[in-house]
Amino acid sequence: MGNGLTKELNPNSAKQFGAVETLNFERKTVNLKELHDADAIVIIIKDLQPL
Repeated sequence: MGNGLTKELNPNSAKQFGAVETLNFERKTVNLKELHDADAIVIIIKDLQPL
């Protein structure tokens, strides 16, 4: 079990941790746009494409 934080891989960063990992157990599907529109999250990088 971890602390929910990711490891910072940037050697030039003074931070120990990177992004927070989340797991969502909603009863209905909520997409990132809906969360962003509700000011529940901040999307930093826009126009990402699936791998």
